[in-house]
Amino acid sequence: MALIDVKLPDTNGLDLLKQLKVSLPFCKVVVMTGYSTVKTAVEAIKYGASDYVEKPFDDIDQLEQLIDGLLYSGVPSTQNDMYKLAETLGFIVGTNKEMNDLL
Repeated sequence: MALIDVKLPDTNGLDLLKQLKVSLPFCKVVVMTGYSTVKTAVEAIKYGASDYVEKPFDDIDQLEQLIDGLLYSGVPSTQNDMYKLAETLGFIVGTNKEMNDLL
């Protein structure tokens, strides 16, 4: 996951977003700005941003919920689902309790 500000000292956040989505297309990205315009919001979503947030943040709890929702969407909900995902990804799952807890 990436949090990208639109105005950065050395680059434009939307340019960074485009480059990031080319390199890591499945990366979830929240674009933030204190200089919101409809055009910027539309461009951010067009370039693959998962969400667009205006600063200053009025409700930090709402921002945390947004981030949690993006981070945990598609995450297996049961231990059995986690084992299936691990197997699909080629992870070797043994019987060691500590390693299973880590998984």
